[in-house]
Amino acid sequence: MRAVGLTVGDKDYHRSTDDFASIQPEFCVRAVETLIDAVRELDRDI
Repeated sequence: MRAVGLTVGDKDYHRSTDDFASIQPEFCVRAVETLIDAVRELDRDI
C-alpha cells in the first residue's frame, strides 16, 4: 500500500489572526496545481 503526505512544511502555518485579505491567490492556485500533478503521476503508475 502506498502512502503520500504533502505539507507546507511549517507547523505554525495557520494562525487565529489569519484573514481573507491576506491570502496569496497565486500560492493557493500553484499549490492546487501541484497536488493535481502529483495525483496524476501517482495514478499513472498504478
